Amino acid sequence: MFGNLRSLAISGKDNVVSMAIKGIVNHKLSQKKEAKGAKLDALDIDSEKKNISVILTLPELSEPLTMEIKNYKITADKKNHFLEVEEIIKSQEWGNHYIDGKRYKIPPEVVKVAEAIL
Repeated sequence: MFGNLRSLAISGKDNVVSMAIKGIVNHKLSQKKEAKGAKLDALDIDSEKKNISVILTLPELSEPLTMEIKNYKITADKKNHFLEVEEIIKSQEWGNHYIDGKRYKIPPEVVKVAEAIL
């Protein structure tokens, strides 16, 4: 019984954090000229399995880009937080070096929202 309650609570937390991050990312995209037409359509975090699913609409692609981010962890140094990933599976190639690495800086506003929710 407690395992089900725990899973339900974690799933709810994941949904709230996902919605908040999606809103922040879409707001940032709407403010950048070079990102005109780009939109984060879906972001689903599974913090128990440490996986993230993403669907992005990008104007230069004919269909949305889907990504499965496998085995992530959040790390920090004195100034910044980072998302480190073991593997990214993309539905199609996209010539953006940013999503081909293993470590990504998390914007401060995302960290603040996540800390407020958690």
